[in-house]
Formats: sequence, structure tokens, C-alpha cells
Amino acid sequence: MSRLARYTLLFTGAFLILHGLSLASFFVEPLRSALFLIALGAAAVCAFWKPEYILIPIVLELLLDSSGHLFEWRGLSLRLLTLAIVLVAWLYHAIRARALVTKLKTPFTLLYLVILAIVALAVYNGYRNGHDVRLIIADAIPFLYLALWYPVRDVYFWMLKQVQHDKIEALVLGSFLGAALLSIITLFLFSSGLQEIHGPFYTWWRDWVAGKATSTGFGFYRIVTPLHLFLTALVPYVGYRLLFSGSRIKSGMTVLLLTAVLLVPTINFSRIYFLAIIPATLIMAWKLPWKKVLLTLILIGAISLGEYTLLNLAASRGTSFGFEFLTKQSRGIIDPESEASASARAAILPHLIQKIKNRPILGEGLGATVTYYNPFLQKELTTPHLDWGYLELAVEFGLFAAWFFLGLLVWLFYRGFRNPLAASIIVFLLVTSITTPALFHVYGIALILAVLIANALPKLDKISQL
Repeated sequence: MSRLARYTLLFTGAFLILHGLSLASFFVEPLRSALFLIALGAAAVCAFWKPEYILIPIVLELLLDSSGHLFEWRGLSLRLLTLAIVLVAWLYHAIRARALVTKLKTPFTLLYLVILAIVALAVYNGYRNGHDVRLIIADAIPFLYLALWYPVRDVYFWMLKQVQHDKIEALVLGSFLGAALLSIITLFLFSSGLQEIHGPFYTWWRDWVAGKATSTGFGFYRIVTPLHLFLTALVPYVGYRLLFSGSRIKSGMTVLLLTAVLLVPTINFSRIYFLAIIPATLIMAWKLPWKKVLLTLILIGAISLGEYTLLNLAASRGTSFGFEFLTKQSRGIIDPESEASASARAAILPHLIQKIKNRPILGEGLGATVTYYNPFLQKELTTPHLDWGYLELAVEFGLFAAWFFLGLLVWLFYRGFRNPLAASIIVFLLVTSITTPALFHVYGIALILAVLIANALPKLDKISQL
């Protein structure tokens, strides 16, 4: 067994074990506090032990925890506290090395201060407009993760030299395999009737994993977790690495791994994810001959369709291929009134446009909600899920700030166009942000950090006098 395979199995096992322990602690409350404190203590020891190990806790937490709430205790988020530990440890190491001022004197600091000022104004604006404080905080927290750029910049090149590519690739593959297996297990539990919607397992899945399980009929369920955003954005890159990068993995194992990787977006079955994968794959493989690119897209499509069909056949006990839901989802793009989520999104749209017209400059602030009439439920609903990514930016931050964030993405794409990984991630984010608030999400911020790492942007890393 190769080194890559061993580490992939290790991280896959760790992913499933952590979720299993979280589920156990959901039912056994004393276990909850013990696991929380052990994980937090381990993160602190690792981060303060050596500067080179500072990123390990937060990277493992992001890729092995589907939501950041697996071991939440008394309302305390392990992910947020791990972030705080990593940043405090970075400050400690920088001050001890008498290099704090030097490390902070970068153009990235100026950019980050501008972003924080925009967010702070939106926080104040949201509070002044009477928005729910919890929603305001939830919208603001993801932007704090941009501060990880400082330890990332210090540790990244050391990681490449010392940890080696195998471990990094194995962690990503292990996260894919763990997420896929967890989705299949969850699908089986609901499809078989062993667990029911609104039962104990569903409560854990909804509140701790922050997941969704939505019936599509004939026993099949769409299984969604926050981690899927990050992993799906990497599908073109992982596919490229497996198929064209001279990988040492044998061809049969390559197809098997690609099949496992594609299980994540297939079971999630978000239309915008599949729409985003196509241009992201084209950008990822733009240097390859067009025939290879076309074959890659056909292979991804064929494997995804095959997985979807087999899963539906298994879930429905041979009574449905799942094409009914597939047709319904496709029709929802053309005729929003024919499908529930598309209909709700269409109903929300005019309200968002009106909100932007009412407050075009500063917006309504973070924590904004919208009240609309849902034609499927035939009643008015108030929701913080605005369902239109760019319009949500304009509603909460105002048009100028929304254009600033969009311009930043375009600039990152321009700077990273020659880097296939960076360019494909930005394209994925640009497409998914049409209907999802990817930029408000911790994993959206994590993807932007991945772009900065891939680009190794010299202008953000170069020491300068500010």
C-alpha cells in the first residue's frame, strides 16, 4: 500500500470517527464536555508547541468537521475557539521572535483592514436597523477567518517541504471519502426508515452537522452539509490531478477515487454546484487539448449520472431511476414556478431588488431578512436566507461594497489565471455566488485562502512600507 493510500485511509477513518463521537456525545452529555475540552487542549498544545505546527488544528478542524459544530458545548463553537487559539499562538510566536511588526507590514494588512472596516460598518448598520444580533454575528464571523492568511503565509512553504504533498493530498482525499461515506450512511438511514425526519438522528444532523436531508421521492434524499461547498469547488482540481498529472495511482484506482469524489456533489445534487463545475473544469484544463477536456467533462457527467441512477435504484428498491426528480430540477431552471426552491427564489427576488432601491449606498446591514409569499406553502415567510448571493451582498453591504467584493474576486482571477487551481476555484465561486451566499460562508473564505496559497501572490506577501 502506497504512502498516499495509507494517509488517505487514516484521514477517512478520522473523519468518520469524529462524526461518530459527535453523535455519541449528542446522546451522552458528559461525553460532550470531555471531547470538547480534549479537542481544545490538543489544538492549544499543537499551536503553541512549534510555529510550524500552528495551522494543523484549524486545517484538520475545517476538513474533518462538516460544520464546526460537531463538539459544540454550551453554545461554544470549537471551530471559532480553534481559530482564536491559532491566531493568539501566531501572535505569541511572532512577538517571541520580535517579528510582529515585520509580519504585519504587508499590503494584505491594508486590504484586510479595508474589508474589516466594511464589515464593521455593515454590523453597525444592521444593529441600527434592528436586525437580530445573532444573525449579525453569524454574518460577520466568516470574515475573521481571512486573518488565517498570516499563519498560512508563514507555514505554507514549510509544509510543502516538510509535510510533503502526499499528506496534503491525502487529507483532501480523506475529507472527500469521509464526506461521501457519511452521506451514503445518512441516505441509507433515512431511505430505509431506520431514522425519520425530526427524529433524534435528524436533530443531530440538522443542529450539529448543520446538514440537510430533503426527500425527493421514491426513498431518495438529498444530503447536504456545509463542507460540500469547499469539496465541490475542488472537484475539477482533484479530477485533474487524478487523470492528467502523472499520478502514481493506477488507472483502475483513479476511476474509483474519482467516483468517490463525485459522490459528494451527486448526493448533494445542487444545480448551481453542477453548473459551476463545468466552467471550473474548463478553466482547470484550459492548457490541455480540447478533446481531453471534452472527455473529462463526459467522464465526470457519466460517473455522476451513473452514481445518481444507482443510488436512486437502491433507495427506491428498484422502482425509480430518479429521472423524475432530475427532470423536475431541470425544469425549475426554465420555469421557476414548477419547483419549490426555484419558486421561492423567484418570489424573493423582487423584494431584494426593492431593498436595494431603498438603501443603495450602505445597504440594510448584516443580519437582513426578507418577508415573502411562498406559493407552494401558500403563506408568508420571513427568512435570513436571501438565496441570491450577489444581491445579498448589495442588500447587506450596499452597492459600492458589493462591487468592491466582486472586483476583488475578478482581480484574484486575473492574477491567478495562469494557475489552474486558483482560476478554477474563483470561477466556481463566481458561479455559485449567483444563488448561494458563498462569500458569507467560512468555507467560501477558506476557498479564497486556497486561492491566495495557490497564487502565492507576491504583492500580498512582499514586505513593504505602509
